[in-house]
Amino acid sequence: MAKIIVEQVQGGSGGTALTIPTAAASVNNQAVVGSTAGVLSHSPIVLPAAASGANNRPLIGATTGALSFAATAYPAADGTNGQVFQTNGSGVGSFGTMASSPVPDDNDLMIGAIFTTSMRENFYSTGTWSSSGPNSTYYNSLSDASAILQCWNMAFADGKPKASGVSNSTNDITYSNNDDGEARTKLFAHNRRLGWVAKQWERDYNQTSYPGLTISILPIRNKGSAAVDISLKRGFTSINNYNGSGIVSYRPTYSSGTNYANATGGTWTTHNAFQSNTSYAGSNNTQTINIPAGETVLVMMTSTHIYHTTDFMHDIHVYAELQTAFTHADIQCDMRMLEALHSCRQPAADYNVATPYEMYTSCATCYGDR
Repeated sequence: MAKIIVEQVQGGSGGTALTIPTAAASVNNQAVVGSTAGVLSHSPIVLPAAASGANNRPLIGATTGALSFAATAYPAADGTNGQVFQTNGSGVGSFGTMASSPVPDDNDLMIGAIFTTSMRENFYSTGTWSSSGPNSTYYNSLSDASAILQCWNMAFADGKPKASGVSNSTNDITYSNNDDGEARTKLFAHNRRLGWVAKQWERDYNQTSYPGLTISILPIRNKGSAAVDISLKRGFTSINNYNGSGIVSYRPTYSSGTNYANATGGTWTTHNAFQSNTSYAGSNNTQTINIPAGETVLVMMTSTHIYHTTDFMHDIHVYAELQTAFTHADIQCDMRMLEALHSCRQPAADYNVATPYEMYTSCATCYGDR
């Protein structure tokens, strides 16, 4: 077989002679590179074997010298000043605006809730509200839907959130009528407990039958792909149905998917409506709460302040054995939602309308959707 052996090639008359490689490439798609001496050789850089399959995918290199197209495509146009690069998790990049108030990522070392305390002596009958409560007769045991509605509003320190008055009248009262209380206060677990046992509230107005109350909301997120049942133990004080202790959970409904921004409504589930007298020693029980895959559930709990001695009311309000409740790898406290519970408004809320789903949409706007 005839061969033509070429050691050099020259481009045009008088051009530089280029020495070509004397051996084949060691792998397919090796690039040929030149030197200032006119010697061509096989580069260690290996080009991709096929096209990227999508526009704007950059080349990335491996330590072997092989180049490939990145899985994530860059945006086709520049972002604006201050925007950050982000992906949708499916190989598409875009420029977006970072949340104005970033919060820590969910993790196993942070479990928190918001707490609100009202010192109203008579929180269930006439005297403080224009009727028996912000909307109707209020049961701190959360034994009916109206009580849950009113409790939700009072948890945010205003049982009449659309009231226009600012005078000292029963129609304008927000949530607390006597002595010091606290509203939407964030509290975090030190280890296995969140809340308090044997907290003493000092009250100048000494009543034994018309106590105050404590409300807390704990946001629990399931980051996994399957629903998880958790066992949540709680400790509390209670007197009766009006002055009881309840625990309920809220799951939103969505227009599509399960992103915060798509929440349009939701349903409450009552897990326990305790209506007996625990005395100031308190009581406890454990509830099973279902946390759907990829969703955040809001757990709301109440306790009643029990007369202990002159000027002092006794309160037990605690989530216990958190190492058990949060033992599943996919179950965490939702830190974005906790920040929203602490700070966000619910524009549609009214004395007879509770809008927990708005906490999800507000969270999406203020702290980032997911």
